Amino acid sequence: MNKYPINLTRLIHENLSVVMNFAYSRQPLAELLENEFIGEWEFLWKSLFEVSEEKANRAITELAVLLRILDDEEKITDYQKQTGNEWNCGKLELENKKLINLTFREFSNKIIHSETFSWEFKKDIPPRLICYARQDEKRKWNKAFVDLAGLAGLCGQFMS
Repeated sequence: MNKYPINLTRLIHENLSVVMNFAYSRQPLAELLENEFIGEWEFLWKSLFEVSEEKANRAITELAVLLRILDDEEKITDYQKQTGNEWNCGKLELENKKLINLTFREFSNKIIHSETFSWEFKKDIPPRLICYARQDEKRKWNKAFVDLAGLAGLCGQFMS
């Protein structure tokens, strides 16, 4: 059988670019708005933050799906398990509140199967994404905290 008919790693890099640019430009843009503009700039705010967040939400969703496909094609998770080097993309909070490492396969699963997700921006702390488990089903996890730098490090290893 032939390989998947699109250049997965190229699309992974494109989506990662959107996510990282959104996440890491937010604080400087907020400071720009606060320091350079007086009064309420509703449509500038929308242009700088709401539009880019919508694009980042789509990009992180596409990234999760593309990583799942790439993992299925290339058996990356199997290889990482065999070598004992599973890539850490954050932390997973289980239903008992215990935190464990979030592997890249689990990152994809949590984005795909979460009820929702949100971006967290705090001063002096790197931005991150938080996925929330669906409440209508019995899940073994509550939240996934995605380390964007860890995710970038994973994606940066793939050739495109």
